[in-house]
Amino acid sequence: EGKSLQNKSVEVLRITGTAEVRGCLMLVIGDAEARDPKRELLRIAGEHATLTIGDAEGFAAVGGAFGLVNADNRVTFEVNVEQARAFSLRITTR
Repeated sequence: EGKSLQNKSVEVLRITGTAEVRGCLMLVIGDAEARDPKRELLRIAGEHATLTIGDAEGFAAVGGAFGLVNADNRVTFEVNVEQARAFSLRITTR
């Protein structure tokens, strides 16, 4: 609370239901939260142009934009190119 990023206010919230996704620009879905309601959260996030990031296995494959992957003690990420393009993100290898 009270933080800013590039002169824009940032608020971090823990959501408890799908209705709270409205108005979020970015939604981080943890593995524990992603078990059953994952697809519903992703569907609603897509309806409201909310960028999604998650650490559940196969997150990007089921519709998330970026899936965080822990491999060999390193965190890498998988990109759902279709979702990234929906947010006009340009993905490069640099």
